[in-house]
Parts: sequence; structure tokens; C-alpha cells
Amino acid sequence: SALRANGHQLRDQTVLFYGAGEAGTGIGELISQALVKQASREGGQMSLEKARQHCFFMDSRGLITASRDDAA
Repeated sequence: SALRANGHQLRDQTVLFYGAGEAGTGIGELISQALVKQASREGGQMSLEKARQHCFFMDSRGLITASRDDAA
């Protein structure tokens, strides 16, 4: 709703989630699927992998990345 109100597009947004549990990752997946669908409606293409790059997740230790070492 906020994007429609201010005229911005979802494809121009980066979304940060605090927490990467079921709810956060589920909403992140829905946003990614919406990006793919929006691109298709507009005559373009966006892969699901590219769409997922718009979503970032963090927890109490910081940004969650594949290279993060949580052993400590």
C-alpha cells in the first residue's frame, strides 16, 4: 500500500527482515515471488534468484550471510 501511495515500485526496494524464522523467510519468499510476477506483467523478466537478492535477513548477531561464522 505504501508503494502505491508514493508511486514507487517494489523492484526498486531492498527489504531487511529482523529474524530469519518461518515468518520472516516466508514473507521474504512472497516478496520475491511478487517481484518475479511484477516483472512478467510489465513485459520483462526477473529470475527468482535475482528477486531474492532484494531481501536481507539479520538477527541479534548481525546480517545473516553464507560466510558468517556463528561458531562463537
